[in-house]
Amino acid sequence: MGRLQRARVVVLGLLGATALLATTLVSAQPRDLTEPAAARVAASSPPRVSIDLPYVADNDPAHRLDLFVPGGYKTPRPLVVFIHGGSWSHGSKSVIVGGSGQRTEAFRDLLLQAGYAVASVEYRFSQVARFPAQLHDVKAGVRFLRAHADRFNLDPTRFAVAGESAGGHLADLVGFTGPLRSAHLEGDLGETGVSSAVSAVVSYYGVSDLSRVVPDRLAARCPRGEDGASSPEGRVIGGDPESPHMRRVVRRANPVSYVGVTSPPTLLLHGSRDCLVPPRQSTRLLAMLRGFGIRSEYIVLDAPHGGPAFHTTPRVTAQVLAFLDENLAVER
Repeated sequence: MGRLQRARVVVLGLLGATALLATTLVSAQPRDLTEPAAARVAASSPPRVSIDLPYVADNDPAHRLDLFVPGGYKTPRPLVVFIHGGSWSHGSKSVIVGGSGQRTEAFRDLLLQAGYAVASVEYRFSQVARFPAQLHDVKAGVRFLRAHADRFNLDPTRFAVAGESAGGHLADLVGFTGPLRSAHLEGDLGETGVSSAVSAVVSYYGVSDLSRVVPDRLAARCPRGEDGASSPEGRVIGGDPESPHMRRVVRRANPVSYVGVTSPPTLLLHGSRDCLVPPRQSTRLLAMLRGFGIRSEYIVLDAPHGGPAFHTTPRVTAQVLAFLDENLAVER
């Protein structure tokens, strides 16, 4: 990979404290991530924040990521890679710092205060490139972070991925395809000599089957919404997801196509009143994961598509943190 552009590095203070769930879990891969008080700086040490890190040396603004690494730790930190939503056609990695109304910054702060590093990745939109470009981009971001783990004080064996809506779709794909090492799915961007596999997936109201979005809306007595080739899912694959002519493309773009015994533990979250991406998109995926014996959990909220409740409801944030702690072998 070519010489990387120097990223702006700034230091931000952590936002208000978020209530954490105290839990002690046994690591399946013994590596103690706890530290004695003498091994770390004061708990109030601000995180190190790197903005617009290029994960591919091509000067494309879509190939940038922001990285937040908690301060005060000497041991490498577990990492959660966040993927923003936006119908594969808009949105920004900067949602993780706030301002969108989704309160995604509360998710970041929860993780930072718990000792996790957090990355937020940009990717190409459907008006610029069709699938699998979006997956190639996010996987390149994961590989970049793993290849440079020492530089950023990250633990390359403790990576998870999380995403919202279209980002949940991509998070599922990153998780389920990581062990496959498929050249078609990995792409050839950036660092190619390391794995894009992750140890856990957190998917907020993500699309799991593009061909079933509209039928699931109708089954839930929701408005039909955008459909066919002009729908968000149609634009990202370049055709009507329900058309027989698009079956092969849809199969390649569907997270449900890759669920198997190698899939990582997965946490699915959905709003019961979601009429954009109906809950059936998560429950169908959940049934498949459990059918293969994959550790999987499902949290349902009385909410529409998205909203701050997913990141500000204490019982939900506690479950998310406990899930990550368990599956990234973090002891508290």
